[in-house]
Amino acid sequence: MVRDLNSTAIMVTFSPPSSPNGIVIRYEIHYVVMGASSSTEQTINITANQDVAYAVNITGLEAFTIYTITVVAATRIGLGEELSQFANTDPAASSPPTNFTVESTTSNSITLSWDYPETPRGSIEGYVVQYGTSSSLNGAIDQNITLEIRNDNRSQMYTAEGLLPFTEYYFVVRAYSFGFDLFVIHEGMESNVVGPIRTEEAGRYVVITVVSMYTLGFLQLHLSRESFPSLLLPIILEH
Repeated sequence: MVRDLNSTAIMVTFSPPSSPNGIVIRYEIHYVVMGASSSTEQTINITANQDVAYAVNITGLEAFTIYTITVVAATRIGLGEELSQFANTDPAASSPPTNFTVESTTSNSITLSWDYPETPRGSIEGYVVQYGTSSSLNGAIDQNITLEIRNDNRSQMYTAEGLLPFTEYYFVVRAYSFGFDLFVIHEGMESNVVGPIRTEEAGRYVVITVVSMYTLGFLQLHLSRESFPSLLLPIILEH
């Protein structure tokens, strides 16, 4: 019988054969990644101890990987019948997303992109994007956004909106994945911090109020300095 212990270890348990056809002198445990070449197969030799149940931990395995485990008893004559089972290791934290970069900025938004983690160690289901202003370097993150993957694209893009104009922001992203059971979420390693990224300066508006000397009428003009930085506007009031 085999069962996973964690993301890098599997436990193999077995008892002596009921019909050994001789004196069992050792047991061999062979393990290999399912579907891989037999040349990559590893072997553990166990000295036989009659009428004793065995529990052997296989360590140093790859996370989120299915292995073929084979146990065989050996007498002085040779190897007996093989018994094989499949076992999988648990998922582990994926490596950080790669190529995390800024695509564009406006006065109230920043668009970022990144690629799939180099070593996912699980079935990547989405990403968590965290961002905040320059004061968030000590962990006071303003926003924590969870994104779900809804396609098979290995490149992702996200636009943070509703930001303050002419303000510096910092961003991190990490992947999250499910294991073979699809019930346990595993959060991956964070990317390097991207920032500071400053949003664009917003247009400022000037309000001009003109009061006629001859009437009590008022005229208000709202001008965008961003659109008309050096506009001279003649104003003629009829009376």
